[in-house]
Amino acid sequence: MDSCIICGGTEAGGLLKLREKGSRGINIASKKRRDILNAIPGQSVHLDCRKNYTNPILINKYLKDSLNNGQPDDTSVKLLRSKDVFSFPDHCLFCGCQAKNNNLKRGNDVFPVRTHDFQASIIDICLERQDEWSDTVYGRIQSVNDLHAADAIYHQTCRVNFRTKKNVPSAFSTPSKEIKKGRRVDAKVQQAFEDIFIYLEDHENDQHKLSDLVDRMGRLCGNEAYEPWYLKKKLQDRFGRDIIMTESHGKSTIITVRKAAESILHDFHKQKFKDAKEEEISVISTAAKLIKSKIQELPTQNDFYPLPSELEKCNYNISHLPEHLSTFLQQICGERNELRIAAIGQCITQATRPRSYTAPLQIGLGVQLHHHFASRFLIDTLHNLGFCSSYSEVQRFETSAAYSQGTDIPEYKPGQCVQFVADNVDHNLRTIDGHNTFHGMGIIAGSTPGGDAGQTPVPKLNVVPSDLILKGKINITYYKAPPKSSIKIVFPKLKLEKIEDSTKNLDMVARIIWPLRAPTPSWSGLMHMCQTGQHPGKTTITFLPMIDMDSSDMSCIYSTMVFIVNQAQKYGFTPIITFDQPLYWKALTIINDGTTSNILSTVILRLGGFHAEMSFMGSIVHVMKNAGLKEVLETVYASNAVTHILSGKSVARAFRAHNLVETALHVLLVQKVFGVSFSERSDDEECNSDVALTLNASPESSRNLTKVSSLYDDLLNGNITTDHVCNDVDVKSLLQEYLNMISNLQMSKTSQLWLQYLEMVELLRTFIKAERTGNWDMHLQTIRLMLPYFAATGHNLYAKSIYMYLASMEGLKHSHPEVYEYFSHGYHVFRRSDRFWARLSTDLAIEQVLMRSLKTSGGLTRGRGMSEVQRTQWLLSMPASAAVNDSMQILTGIGFSTSEQHKEASDARMKRDKNDVITILSYLNDRDPFNENVQLRSIDTGMHADDKVNVYLAKQCGERIIESMENQNALEYTFKRSNQVITMSSSILPSIHNDITEVDPQLLFQRLTA
Repeated sequence: MDSCIICGGTEAGGLLKLREKGSRGINIASKKRRDILNAIPGQSVHLDCRKNYTNPILINKYLKDSLNNGQPDDTSVKLLRSKDVFSFPDHCLFCGCQAKNNNLKRGNDVFPVRTHDFQASIIDICLERQDEWSDTVYGRIQSVNDLHAADAIYHQTCRVNFRTKKNVPSAFSTPSKEIKKGRRVDAKVQQAFEDIFIYLEDHENDQHKLSDLVDRMGRLCGNEAYEPWYLKKKLQDRFGRDIIMTESHGKSTIITVRKAAESILHDFHKQKFKDAKEEEISVISTAAKLIKSKIQELPTQNDFYPLPSELEKCNYNISHLPEHLSTFLQQICGERNELRIAAIGQCITQATRPRSYTAPLQIGLGVQLHHHFASRFLIDTLHNLGFCSSYSEVQRFETSAAYSQGTDIPEYKPGQCVQFVADNVDHNLRTIDGHNTFHGMGIIAGSTPGGDAGQTPVPKLNVVPSDLILKGKINITYYKAPPKSSIKIVFPKLKLEKIEDSTKNLDMVARIIWPLRAPTPSWSGLMHMCQTGQHPGKTTITFLPMIDMDSSDMSCIYSTMVFIVNQAQKYGFTPIITFDQPLYWKALTIINDGTTSNILSTVILRLGGFHAEMSFMGSIVHVMKNAGLKEVLETVYASNAVTHILSGKSVARAFRAHNLVETALHVLLVQKVFGVSFSERSDDEECNSDVALTLNASPESSRNLTKVSSLYDDLLNGNITTDHVCNDVDVKSLLQEYLNMISNLQMSKTSQLWLQYLEMVELLRTFIKAERTGNWDMHLQTIRLMLPYFAATGHNLYAKSIYMYLASMEGLKHSHPEVYEYFSHGYHVFRRSDRFWARLSTDLAIEQVLMRSLKTSGGLTRGRGMSEVQRTQWLLSMPASAAVNDSMQILTGIGFSTSEQHKEASDARMKRDKNDVITILSYLNDRDPFNENVQLRSIDTGMHADDKVNVYLAKQCGERIIESMENQNALEYTFKRSNQVITMSSSILPSIHNDITEVDPQLLFQRLTA
């Protein structure tokens, strides 16, 4: 429980938390009172105690009572020159000698007291000097109320010497009355010091705060107690080498008195034992004393916390143990248990020197726990058990790391590609009225290839919240928008360069031979296994301060870009920043408004690929609305899950769903192209399912499929490479035959719609492949191929933003060749692991790193708080905390590392995927979307759409819209709804609708598809 730092009381009533200003006021009052109280922000104090302690009237009364306590009457005060009665008009106020004032301007050293302030200033000097001369002068002053009214006079020389803390001038003193330098020897004070000396000897090997010893001496001799620095000097003179004094930044000096090893052994040999048991106990006690003595001799490094690169080494941690303790633990734990010896030894060392020593593993474990769980209860529980540092020490580490880090990019080296990503951060705090929630802008910086973030030593600092806020503050720059008519953004003509996907044939092979090799890894698992190559290494991601403003506010976006430009200028690289679509369009408007060209002219603006992928999934769903896709997915997904899949929000689940449907559709096409038929059967030995597939095909088709499937097996087993499969003659021949037969299905509108769906899913996969492998040219080409679908399906804002994004990136080779060189080598994406198939879109990285960290265990939303200080401390200390966490995981061998095997290549996932494909395939076999029915229909209900529905021509409609955008003003361009595709949502023949209400749906479906 907190207690008042003045009175020591723990009553809750009136207890306040001190801030910087309040601490300063108490420290000033402490100095005037000649007290040793040192207040720091965060301590508690009673309101009344604080008022009384800092009251100037009470301070003067306290000082007056202290000086008069135990002094004789004024009449018995000794004078410096004689015991004659002192006369203010005749004697010098300071030296007491005869003085005569002739009122001369020059030649005489005697002056009268003219002001009342003179008396107050002399009293202050008396309180500072605290010697025999000051006591005499103070006694004279206290005998009168007004020196000016008493006609007091003084020698100017005496006054100068008195103010400058010198002795009485030799002209006005005698050798017998010479004032001694230094502190007066007082018997009471000397006895108090002896008591302190005896107390330390009785409590040897214990640790004592120097401030506590001063307080103890003050209780023995009152206000005559030594100052801390003087007591420290006296103790060093008395104990010599047997005393250890440990100093730390912002903390009181720790005093420890110890016995040397020779003295301990001498005491042991002097003992006489009654029996063997008593001798054993004495041996153990002597060994413990020797170990404790060696622990107290350990050098203390209190300026910096241990480096993470050193913390992960077991030898380094053992080196922090004295040899005696290490030998003792080896005998108990065994020499091979080095990690446990280091951990237990540092626990013992920390328990022996709790105030003056910080064990590396103790602070490392505390930081790791706080990094993952942010639980004060957990950390303080383990601290009380002696296993880790206290919560306050962990907090000090974070504030020191945040202050020393600031907004710098850790371990930046020239040649790194640095990209910034900014996105909105929202947290609806649970408040009574709903106000004071947080809506701001979060920013990260990614450096590729990454450096050794967190390997700079963290100094031990005492940081106040105000200093930390200033260190991590982003200045808000107000943006004044010019008239909209003055801003002109023109859609240029786009180029469409044909880039071949070298692994496209592998995707098709996996679909064609799926019936022969199921269960097989899904597309993601296959790519993880087969995609290999060189890569630049992991990306170091740094959290930067948040801006506490609405992220869609123009001033917030402008301030973000100005901050990033300043960061880029600081390190000398080109500023690259990624936004999602709403922020991208506003940032593009700001850059092109003509008023900020000098500041933001060098900014390279990128559109987030992950959010574009989500929008494209929405376009797929829009095209397939009421075509039966929803009902197909509901055969393997719950209805609520299908709703999220179709909205495009559940990205991972939606991508798997589209892959399952695409695989089932390709199985149907394989039946038609190669004359293959499949029947359901039970095969428990092959698959843990009641459903499996058998193949009945013509001999020639079976032979070709068998060759290709054998190559596929060799690829999965690692016997051949991906290029070997993609360039094989039999594979190319089989794929060409397959594609030729598919082209014959274009006459049916329903077939065209579902083949268009296959094309869109393939386009989605190609985009993900471009991001995962860091293929910059494929990235641009895939987005260009997506653009018509955005325009045709009414995703107008994305269509405009992607158009401008492609236009700016096409000119990157000439405008910023160094950035183009980075992107061409795959630096346009981030990499969080050392695998080849591991790159992420930059806007996906901020979602996985910053947004996830904010809202998971250990984040800001799980108990830390969202105040400015808490945000700044968490964000800026993240590199150091993450580095310590990684080092502890390396040291213990326990971490959150992922398996080398992709989860979609596991046996359980492959069997689950196979069963889901078979379920979808069973549904599609009865509702074949590739039959010869010319009319456009829903495969679920069998209802036909009228002739105005053109959804199966979405790509052609989109291309016409893109052509109409060329050379148009982007801010004024509006999309004509008539140019967009018409879905099957409301264009159904009435006669069929009437039949549905009268006929059984199953019979109706059979009649319509006959």
